[in-house]
Amino acid sequence: MRTRALVGSLVAHVTTMVFTRAWVLGGIGAMGLVACGSGGAGEDVGSSGAEVTSCAAGPVTKGVDVSHYDGAIDWQSVKASGISFAFAKATESTDYVDPDFAANWSGMKAAGVVRGAYHFFDASVSPEAQATYCLDAVGALGADDLPIVLDFETLNGESEATAVANAATFLASVTKSTGKTAILYMSSEFLSASHASLAPYTLWVANYDVSCPGLPSEWSRWTFWQNSDSGNVSGISDGVDLDFFNGTLQQLGGSGSGSSSGSSSGSSSGSSGGSSSGSSGGSSSGSSSGSSSGSSSGSSGGGIACSSNGDCNPGNDGSGFMCVGGKCVPGCNADWECPGDTTCVGGKCE
Repeated sequence: MRTRALVGSLVAHVTTMVFTRAWVLGGIGAMGLVACGSGGAGEDVGSSGAEVTSCAAGPVTKGVDVSHYDGAIDWQSVKASGISFAFAKATESTDYVDPDFAANWSGMKAAGVVRGAYHFFDASVSPEAQATYCLDAVGALGADDLPIVLDFETLNGESEATAVANAATFLASVTKSTGKTAILYMSSEFLSASHASLAPYTLWVANYDVSCPGLPSEWSRWTFWQNSDSGNVSGISDGVDLDFFNGTLQQLGGSGSGSSSGSSSGSSSGSSGGSSSGSSGGSSSGSSSGSSSGSSSGSSGGGIACSSNGDCNPGNDGSGFMCVGGKCVPGCNADWECPGDTTCVGGKCE
């Protein structure tokens, strides 16, 4: 990501669909995320010593992340070049709104690019105040909009434990307010210890120069992966951050046919702790108007519509699937249980 005072590289966050270590991304251009943050050195996004390396087992969807550093963007050209989703920097701390956010936010929607917004986190400033500041700038999320992203790159002079606690507070706050499980963007080697409080949220991991990303120890799967900060995309004049979503466009929650006129931020009835698995970490209330209207009827296949009240098995009775972006996908957390004698480990029933 990029900061107001310093240009560094940022990392992309993600939850997952399915992975194997044997799959190598080939023939797809490098991708990366560009963000704005204050202070601190650039993230280490090189070869990872992380405990887990995870490769996608199926199709991936291409995206970008941008900020005002990328200049004016022709989103129609971006869309035509094969980019299906994008994250735009919205805010930083409690005193900065990206000057190009409004243009990027509306431009993505008009072009039919599935859109998301990210906030560059200042660990030394009240996380509740930052959450409010971000949400005020972004406005109500549409049914097809991606969840709010927390860009977590620097400790801002705080201890790691304090910075993580503050980050978790921000994530819980925006999840509760929007009804969509927040996304955490972080490099694979940013934190020195494992922090269970981060595990419920969707991981967007930044890791460059590798065929498959290394993951922070809290996760065994990724949903988004930023693998370059120097991609070439039509409609963007300079090198841009490139990203993958671990799944199809349908699993991401977008039709690819243009922006949705869906409702505002969605019900906040979902748990404040989101999913660490599944697809994009969509509405935790299952209220997305972008999904089909049919009930899942307790079915066990990903991509099948959730029931009208957001269940993938009426009563949340241990189906091993959860409602993400209006679709049932494999996964678990505190609210979505695992079947039989299995337990939820890192967002996966084992």
